[in-house]
Amino acid sequence: MQTTKQKKKSHLSFRLNVLFSIVFLLFSGLIFRLGFVQIVQGDEFVNELESISQATARSDAPRGVMFDRFGNSVVDNQLELSVTYTNPSYGTRAETMIEIARDLEPLLDMEDKVERITPRDRRDYILANMTIDERYDLVSKEERSKLESSTDEYQLEIERITDQQIEDLSDQHLQILAIYREMTRGYANTPQTIKQQITEKEAHVISENLDRLPGIDITRGSSRTYPYGDSFKGFLGTVNAIPSEKIDYYLSRGYDRSDVVGTSFLELQYEEVLRGEKAVVESITLKQGTQTVDREVNERIGQRGNDLILTLDMELQQRLEKIIDEEMRAAGRHSFILDRSAYAVLMDPRTGDVLAMAGYNDPAHRERESFADHIGNVTKSFEMGSSVKAASVLTGFQAGVAAPGTRFNDRPLYLPGTPVKRSWNTRGFG
Repeated sequence: MQTTKQKKKSHLSFRLNVLFSIVFLLFSGLIFRLGFVQIVQGDEFVNELESISQATARSDAPRGVMFDRFGNSVVDNQLELSVTYTNPSYGTRAETMIEIARDLEPLLDMEDKVERITPRDRRDYILANMTIDERYDLVSKEERSKLESSTDEYQLEIERITDQQIEDLSDQHLQILAIYREMTRGYANTPQTIKQQITEKEAHVISENLDRLPGIDITRGSSRTYPYGDSFKGFLGTVNAIPSEKIDYYLSRGYDRSDVVGTSFLELQYEEVLRGEKAVVESITLKQGTQTVDREVNERIGQRGNDLILTLDMELQQRLEKIIDEEMRAAGRHSFILDRSAYAVLMDPRTGDVLAMAGYNDPAHRERESFADHIGNVTKSFEMGSSVKAASVLTGFQAGVAAPGTRFNDRPLYLPGTPVKRSWNTRGFG
């Protein structure tokens, strides 16, 4: 019995030794292989990596279309051309980007972007245009020795830019700065929009000069159109650049900083539905020296966003808007509605579907073309008023305390500590 136990123990020790030996040999082989790759073949792999450049371009896809209940297009897309700048992965110096902006300036009108230039943008631009000697003169050697980092040095240089230098910037410089400002907001290998909705003339002229504008390109995009004009437009929402306070939220969901998103009402509420899937073009280039040896392009086709079908009846919506507008204008200042506003919502009582929603607001009796305030139906609060009478009658029918044809004495109600309750014009006696 004792001999059998000793044999089992010796077998177990032998198996464990074999297992440890195998594990040791495997780890030794792995360490040897890693050392061979890093030490012997390291330079070869580094050179191969440096010879390969990979660029990924993403093109926006149109958003989904909104239709009313009968299939009429309420919000659609139209083709627009944009100027973009793509910063390569290895980066571009500020001086080079300013030079590109200077070449692009005569070809592009940036007047609307000039208004957004901040004083800090102007200081950065002036500093970027200075020579090394000019920048060195801004900060004394003694001051420079006391600074802890290059960031502190840059900040001090910015502060030394005078107000006079800022005022001396010409209109041409401001146009260049507007272009440069948009160029610097992008990320490596990601097209950054400089200007949307450029004219055909601008597109043709820029296309003819693309060979001397590295990184600049003309891309196709889309913008929202409204076939019914301003009718119900407030509820449809707006599309704009990502708000700064929500940038992290959208980046975590795969958006780029330069994307446009729904920022209000239906466009915002159904962003995930209406958002299109971008087309992705990946270009992998293998070079030896200055020669391109191989180039591979992989493309993933984009997809338009999903469509949204509303319960809205646009024909009924327009008729409701017209009726309210005509009635309120005809009543003029003699209207019994003291605040000169009227709102109406038409719903299907069987389903709760909103068929039309319109409003009118003219509190100051101003002369203007439109007093439409459709969005006031959801942004304002109202007293129930006489609409509660119909609800009271319906409740009476359901409870069996009244029937069609029952007459009621419309008289004021006097409750302790409460203003008198009565109709606009009393029809009964009190």
